[in-house]
Amino acid sequence: MSVWRTKLRWETGYSADSVEWCPVPPYNNVLVCGTYQLDKKDEGQQDKKQTRRGRIYLFIVNDDTQELFPAQSIDTAGILDQKWCNHTIGGYPILGVVTSEGKIQLYKLYDTDGLQLKLWIEVSIGQDVLALSLDWSRGDDCIFKAYDLRAPNAVVSNRRHEAGVTAVRSDVVTEHRLLTGSYDEKVRLWDARNLKCCITDENVNGGVWRLKWHPYNNRVVLAACMYGGFRLLRVDEEISVIGEYLEHESIAYGADWKFEKESLMVATCSFYDCKIHVSEIVLQ
Repeated sequence: MSVWRTKLRWETGYSADSVEWCPVPPYNNVLVCGTYQLDKKDEGQQDKKQTRRGRIYLFIVNDDTQELFPAQSIDTAGILDQKWCNHTIGGYPILGVVTSEGKIQLYKLYDTDGLQLKLWIEVSIGQDVLALSLDWSRGDDCIFKAYDLRAPNAVVSNRRHEAGVTAVRSDVVTEHRLLTGSYDEKVRLWDARNLKCCITDENVNGGVWRLKWHPYNNRVVLAACMYGGFRLLRVDEEISVIGEYLEHESIAYGADWKFEKESLMVATCSFYDCKIHVSEIVLQ
C-alpha cells in the first residue's frame, strides 16, 4: 500500500479541473492548473448565452518550496483540458489548451525574465463548441478501434464498457499495452492487437476521468476517479489499487506526475472546492 502526504495547498478561485507537470527538462518543476467557472451573472437568464470564464495558473515547485503560489495567472475562457508537448518546438516547451469557446491555444514557455507563458497560436474549432480534451500525437494515436485501409469503417469496435469511455492511455514503455477508464468505475488493461476482450479490469469505486502512467515506472498509474477521489494503481498482469487520496472535498478531475525518477510527486485538483494540492507518495 502507499501513504499520501500533502505538502502544499492553494485555493484556485474558479473550479479546478486540470493539472499538468511540464515533461521537458530542465522545466520539470513547472506545473500548470486550468480552471473553469460559469459566470453567475448569466444564471436565470435562459435566453442569454452562458459565459464560461477560466484561468491558467503557472507554478514553480521545487524541493524547498514552502508555499504554493502562482508565478503567473492568465485570464481566459473556461479551460477544460491542457497538455504539454513531450518535446520542445523551436526550442520552447509548448502547452496546448482547449477552451469553452471552441478554441485550441498553444502557449510558449519563455525563460527570459522569469518563467512565463505567452500565447503563440490560437485556432477556432467552430462556433458554440465546448472543447473538452486534447492530446499531442507521438507516432501512435491509440484510438480504441482497429481499421483496415481497404474498408471505410472500423473492423473492430469494442463495446465492453458499461458507460461512457473517458480516458485512453498508452503504456509509456511497453508497446501495444494501454489502459482505458470509464464512467462505469472500471479501469481496463488492453492489448491493442486484440481489442475484442480486455486483459483484466479493476473497479476503482469512482467514475474514471483521467489516467496517468508514471513517466519512469510503467507499473504505477495515477487515476482521478471523480466522486471517488484519487487512486494509485499497480498494473502487472492484474490491476490493483495500492493507495487512495481523499483530502479533496469535491470532484477529482485533474492529476499528474512530476517528471522525476527519484520521488513520486503528484499534483491533484478538484472542481467545486477550487483547490490544487501537491503531494508526495511513499510506497510501502
